[in-house]
Amino acid sequence: MKKILNLTQHMITREQENKGVFEPELEDKNKIKELLTFNDIPSKQEINKRAKELTKIAKKYDDVKKVMIGGALFLMSFLERELKNNNIVPLYAFIKE
Repeated sequence: MKKILNLTQHMITREQENKGVFEPELEDKNKIKELLTFNDIPSKQEINKRAKELTKIAKKYDDVKKVMIGGALFLMSFLERELKNNNIVPLYAFIKE
């Protein structure tokens, strides 16, 4: 089963884990949370920078070709583009309630 890195600020569910999603190392998880948290309206340059930093984290995990993403909508298109430019497939988080 191919692994999917959780690149969201939330912990994965058991169902997601059963589908091959896994959590990054704690240091990376904390950095992901920091990068996905916005306290002010960001500039386009800041959004681009964060998308690149999140992609850099994903690239640390050599066998990962897919990541689960979610967060501020204004970041997602930038993050998608950066991931795709690095041959990583972005998948959106989905939870049934």
